[in-house]
Amino acid sequence: MSAGTKIEWTDYTWPVVAGCRKRSPGCANCYATRDSWRLAHNPNPKIASAYAGATESARDWTGQVRWLKERLHWPEHWKKPGRIFVSNMAELFDTEVPLSFVMDVFEITEMVKRHTYQFLTKLPWRMRLAARMYFGDPQEIANIRFGFSAENQEWFDRRWKHVEGLADDGWPVFVSAEPLLEPITLPDSFLDRRHQAQVIVGGESGPGARPMELDWARSLRNQCQARGVHFFFKQTGGRVGHGEKTLDGEEWKQETDLRFQMSNFK
Repeated sequence: MSAGTKIEWTDYTWPVVAGCRKRSPGCANCYATRDSWRLAHNPNPKIASAYAGATESARDWTGQVRWLKERLHWPEHWKKPGRIFVSNMAELFDTEVPLSFVMDVFEITEMVKRHTYQFLTKLPWRMRLAARMYFGDPQEIANIRFGFSAENQEWFDRRWKHVEGLADDGWPVFVSAEPLLEPITLPDSFLDRRHQAQVIVGGESGPGARPMELDWARSLRNQCQARGVHFFFKQTGGRVGHGEKTLDGEEWKQETDLRFQMSNFK
């Protein structure tokens, strides 16, 4: 059962889905592919069975996706309140995952309210559909954040248009610009969310890491700082600064309480 994690913007990881498929340039060197390959060869058959068949090598998925009902209740066992990165190893909102299972995951967020749940996707249209199907007024729910991945301007624009609808509904939203492969200019429709929104930035790490220009990260920091949007700088990546976690010699973790309390929205 997963507990601690090295991902700085979360406290727990909840790999409730195994298997994925590459959808955009940011997926080329996916860490989850490597980890799934390793776990599929774990000597413990209980661990290996969850990932068997998900990868054909340490670099490629098979496209096989499975939802792991036996992991649904993991958050109940984590007594200390924390932030949970949901389905960190795969795509919960994959079209192969039944919406009924996504509803089961949402149900856990209501049952175990001491945690904050961070949903991150590359399929925001299906995330928006599922959220609107299950939840009522988000103003009554303070422990869920909906996010999307964007490695460049094209994929920010394509995905934000769906997450924008969730932001309009009142949900806290975030974008993970990691790996950041090109500069991104945040639109007013995102920046105007102010404390309702957050940007996470990081360079790529691991084998074959592609470089991130520090000016791309600086630009995002400055855009957020000027408009009151939360900004979290994770790392420079494997090709710049050897994975340094500072930008211009300073840790940029502008948001100290990553829970996005609804009362703080403006």
